[in-house]
Amino acid sequence: MSRFLKRNNTKSKSNSQDEEISINSDSSSQYFKRYTTSHLNDEKSVQKESNISEARDIVKELDKKPQTDTLVEATMDQVHDRHVKFQEHVMESATLIEHMLNMKEEGLTPTTHTGSVLSSLMKLEAKKHRNEKKKNKRSKEDILKSEEQSPIKTKRPTLQHRSSSWMSSQYVVPSLDKRKKGPSLSRRSSHDSMLTTASQFEPITLEDRIRITFEIANILQKQTFLRKLCRALMMYGCPAHRLEYAMRQVSSTLGVDSEYVFIPNVMLMTFYDATTHTTETHFIRQSPGFEMHRLSDIYRLEKLVAYGEVSVDEALEFIDRVYEQPPIYPKWLQPLVYSMASFSGCVLFYGGRWKEGGVAAALGMLFAVNELFSTVVSSLQPIWEITLCVLIGFVARGVQRYEFCFAPIAFSSFIVVLPGYPMTVAIIELGSRQLVSGVVRMVYAVIYSFLLGYGVSLGSSLYVAMDKNATTVISEQCKIASSASTCISSESQWYNFLLVPLFGVTYCVYLKAKLPRWPIMLIFASASYIINYSLSCWALAPPQILQIVPAFSVGLFGNLVAKFTGKMTFDAVLLGIFYLVPSGLGVKAALGLFGGGDDVGNQGAGFALVMIETSIGITLGLFLATLLVYPKGSQRTPLMSL
Repeated sequence: MSRFLKRNNTKSKSNSQDEEISINSDSSSQYFKRYTTSHLNDEKSVQKESNISEARDIVKELDKKPQTDTLVEATMDQVHDRHVKFQEHVMESATLIEHMLNMKEEGLTPTTHTGSVLSSLMKLEAKKHRNEKKKNKRSKEDILKSEEQSPIKTKRPTLQHRSSSWMSSQYVVPSLDKRKKGPSLSRRSSHDSMLTTASQFEPITLEDRIRITFEIANILQKQTFLRKLCRALMMYGCPAHRLEYAMRQVSSTLGVDSEYVFIPNVMLMTFYDATTHTTETHFIRQSPGFEMHRLSDIYRLEKLVAYGEVSVDEALEFIDRVYEQPPIYPKWLQPLVYSMASFSGCVLFYGGRWKEGGVAAALGMLFAVNELFSTVVSSLQPIWEITLCVLIGFVARGVQRYEFCFAPIAFSSFIVVLPGYPMTVAIIELGSRQLVSGVVRMVYAVIYSFLLGYGVSLGSSLYVAMDKNATTVISEQCKIASSASTCISSESQWYNFLLVPLFGVTYCVYLKAKLPRWPIMLIFASASYIINYSLSCWALAPPQILQIVPAFSVGLFGNLVAKFTGKMTFDAVLLGIFYLVPSGLGVKAALGLFGGGDDVGNQGAGFALVMIETSIGITLGLFLATLLVYPKGSQRTPLMSL
């Protein structure tokens, strides 16, 4: 902010001895005119015409209104048509400047410094102005006379208060020994040196204070918008590896110097000023979620800001409207969504029959109800996943005696919370050299996979220990389910024409996408499943190809649509990726892990490894798709894609 203070103005002709730097305005509006007009007439430094005209308009408005006692009142009269937050920023900045300029200089001690360069410059300038009145100064005629008598004329002005005896012709900066030999040049304190630095500043007029107040308020308003934008991106499901990139681009457009470091659920934002050497750090903590209808609005707002089509006031109003939007789906619909996803996933991906799908649907609904209660009862939140997995394993093993298959029920009951997407994002972050967030997310996803697998194993073992007649022998029908894949299923594959859209619709509701977005999302999801089915059943491709090629195809299609239409396709690509996670587990024969045997308790590690292998294939395909469409990245619009 020092650029608004460094002004080489000529000194005022007023010799009033009782005048001092103060934020309080005179009761007479004519004083404002005389004081600010004389300052503007004598000013020599180049200022932006918009700022000068704005300050003049403000002073003219003040002349027409009753007297104002403080700068806060003077500036608050001008911001009625701005965003409500801007009024708070103006009040904050005006109060700050008023407090700094009204502080008595005699009471300053080293412990009272706030660390702000702006504050220090203002205090030093005020003290210098008062000290100048007590000193005898030479008149302008004496200065001109001394310059005429000087035999040597140099282009560069000589250093003030420096004797030529200790100046050296060999070095630009003299040595310390010569400095000490100067007879009348004892070393001054650092405080005096600071006064010399501040001597270039002139008294700050009311017009300057108002302009500085508005400039500070504008900066605070931009920072507020960036904080709200960051929280919205985290809350509504922006790809984690795109967060820092998107925030840097928006900050660059707004002209705010900032740095961002993202770790899961926390964004570290630092606003700095290279001229004043000041920084301000904010910690934005927000749990991630999926709300695609709001994320699409935020993406459009990002584009408007990036192209300069909206002001910061309008951007804040838009983002407030996005926050205030009501949920498009009620909470009671969540158990039904989990139930339908478990039912269709059991038959579609895990080789289950209709009766296994019914049991999985009931357990999935119970899983969703418990998740809703865990958000209300905080004591349930740390253990609700493992508790439900133990219950799922217990029930799945218990109904096995009635010719139900264990594996399809156990896996499809928590299909919605499979950590395939978090693990994929973690590998993408590691590939993007975002090591902190990538490692943290990877460890969390692996531990979460262990948690799910261990819970199911524990529930199964618990039932076997309680029921001596329980059997772990796999029937012939369940062997088909245990070896199920995209090509092998217990029911007719003609039902896939019904189950694939049903699974996609449940995830459209889970991702909170608007109804007009459903067709394009279902097209992407169907394309992902068809490509995976073709490679698995007709091309007999190896397992490593079964995730790379579908992920590459979906990512390529999504990037091309986003590039040529300008619309966000992240929701559609995300739905296609959700199809690849459970199918990847089926291809890797992960369904047989909990089917029986003596090493049931050791299968959590195998489940986690299968998840990692599946995520690596998906990540590689998405990377190749982005590289092909955006080899140099986007120029202005932040990317909103995997």
